Amino acid sequence: MGGLRDRIKGLERFRPEIPEQQFESRQGYRLIREALARVSRAYPAGALEWARQHRPELAAAQRAALDDAEAAYAGEDVEGLRRALERFGRAMRELTAAFEAGEVEAPAPAESPPEAIGLFPEMEEGRRRAAQHRGAL
Repeated sequence: MGGLRDRIKGLERFRPEIPEQQFESRQGYRLIREALARVSRAYPAGALEWARQHRPELAAAQRAALDDAEAAYAGEDVEGLRRALERFGRAMRELTAAFEAGEVEAPAPAESPPEAIGLFPEMEEGRRRAAQHRGAL
């Protein structure tokens, strides 16, 4: 019996190394989608742009977490991706809380001078709103 056990132990060195958790791109996309869905439910429009102007450290924390998530996804690191997305969620919650608390007043949107308003003021209003939300995510 001892001889067979010794031979099996000797064969273990030929066993391929299996990563602890196999990375699947679908799983990575799912994790990213879920994180973005959680954030978007509570995200007030304009908060990220506000943070870039008034609380750059919060915007930087959010950006760093996204960069880490990208690197983890590219490196097929599921656990790293999870950790980075958790940090992203925390960063966005902090950013949103600061925005809603009004820790720094957000500047009032610039009003269009009367001569800039076209024949269809509702279209101008729609363009103004769209411009406020560009780059918010």
